[in-house]
Amino acid sequence: MEFIIQFLAEIFLQLFFEVLAEAGLHFWDRQKKYNPYWVSLGYILLGAILGGLSLILFPESFLSSTSLKIINLIITPIIIGALMAWIGRHRKIRSKDVIRLESFFYGYLFALSMALVRMLFTT
Repeated sequence: MEFIIQFLAEIFLQLFFEVLAEAGLHFWDRQKKYNPYWVSLGYILLGAILGGLSLILFPESFLSSTSLKIINLIITPIIIGALMAWIGRHRKIRSKDVIRLESFFYGYLFALSMALVRMLFTT
């Protein structure tokens, strides 16, 4: 039971930073202006930067074992990517602007880079 709470804490932490980034990027990202390769690199860097900033608030990992951290590195970005795709579909249905982060691929890249930074640098 404890490991489920640890996973949920990591998922919610990453989701919080992803939604924070999403809110800021609605102002900046306008789907058609940028090369997808550069956008991918940008989301990877943004995820890594916010992963580093999350270490200031939570320097210790919510996950106690290395194997759980590796499982988190695999599962959490998939969950976050799916949630971001759901948000994007929901916004599109309501005829609101949709940014690239609100897709599975870009949400996954962002969450993967954040999870990797947290896995490598948490105590």
